[in-house]
Amino acid sequence: MKILVTGATGQLGSGLVDSLVARGNAVRALVLKSEPFESLKAKGVEVFVGDLCEADSVRAAADGMEVVFHAAGLVAYSPRLRPQLEAVNVEGTRNVIDACVDAGVQRIVYSSTIGALGYVEGDGEGDENTAFNWNRRLLPYFDSKQRAENVVLGQNKVEAVALNPGIMIGAEDRNKNASMLLERVANDQVTSLLSGATTLATRQDIVDGHLRAMEKGRSGERYILGGTAISWDVLFERVAAVVGGTPPTRRLPQWVLFLAAYGDAFRVAISGGEPRWTHQFAEISRRNRKFSSNKAISELGYAPSPLESGLEACWSWSQGE
Repeated sequence: MKILVTGATGQLGSGLVDSLVARGNAVRALVLKSEPFESLKAKGVEVFVGDLCEADSVRAAADGMEVVFHAAGLVAYSPRLRPQLEAVNVEGTRNVIDACVDAGVQRIVYSSTIGALGYVEGDGEGDENTAFNWNRRLLPYFDSKQRAENVVLGQNKVEAVALNPGIMIGAEDRNKNASMLLERVANDQVTSLLSGATTLATRQDIVDGHLRAMEKGRSGERYILGGTAISWDVLFERVAAVVGGTPPTRRLPQWVLFLAAYGDAFRVAISGGEPRWTHQFAEISRRNRKFSSNKAISELGYAPSPLESGLEACWSWSQGE
């Protein structure tokens, strides 16, 4: 099968490429010219240098393809980056859909996020029908992914499935999305508990879920790819059991987080650098983001692995083992 993967150098995309090549598929990758793609060529992947924001390059990459995995996107939380998030995540996705239609692609599998779903009131678990209720102005990334999902699932010209992975835990975490947390716990740098909860999944499970969605997912549907829905305090305990360090025991009042975010914003404005605390982090960390993967389990045959397997893989990779 001829398959295009956007975002092929990322943590998810690289895993998809490896699995697809191992299955004997003819894989093409759409990559930015600034990305390291020589390793893709070494695996026999056909590399197209282009940009989601350039419709012609997306159309050229999709030409002749049967399936497209759209895993590329911009992850950024600052409201100042809203125009870039709009351009890449929303309009870039629109370019992918248009290119798939023009090329006669049979199916597109879109990599979204649980952030495109709303947070859960109370202590229960959400599902694919949980309505988006985040502050769009404060969290433009979540806003852009939710709107991009609407682009994918709101059209009827090409079969499309959207996937909502939890926080990905595993190897190839070059952007330190999870490995930074593991390193901070290992070094006793996490000193306070957060009040909310989240959903995590191993990298391999998320890759497997994408492959199953290609084969079994119902067009027009979204599927949550989670596995471990957990409060932050229990998560820190399980991380510490794998990487060492002492999990925090002191619960931090939420108003302190917001106050710290104001102070950090002032510090950055005066002296520059990156903020340690942000209003976005404060808002997300206080919410319940537990989600059930039952739909993916029953319809796709998705089978989540224990969280520890992802933590161990992520830790080993980050330590160069």
